[in-house]
Amino acid sequence: IQHLKLSIQMLVGSQDPDFRLQQAQHQAQQREIQYRYRTLPKYLQVQVQEHLKLQQQLETQRLIEYQRNLLQQRRKTLGWLVAAKIELLRQQKQRVHEQKKQQQQQQQ
Repeated sequence: IQHLKLSIQMLVGSQDPDFRLQQAQHQAQQREIQYRYRTLPKYLQVQVQEHLKLQQQLETQRLIEYQRNLLQQRRKTLGWLVAAKIELLRQQKQRVHEQKKQQQQQQQ
């Protein structure tokens, strides 16, 4: 997600001096993080990797849950729309039937 935000910012505001400063700061932070990671003992690097994997899984689960909730909302909305359309068609059919009845009564 961070990469997406950064990519969008790069597309939108690459001429903005504030953006350039933010980008430089972000890159400096990334270099610092990478340096600290490389200087960690191997067993800690493994723990960091496991932690990052778990974080990624959690984020993925949250996204899946969010999408699932969106789908449920859309289904409900579609259900309501279909029900409303059916009701409208029923009312139209009833009106047409009543108009035909009136025409028949007028002809007699």
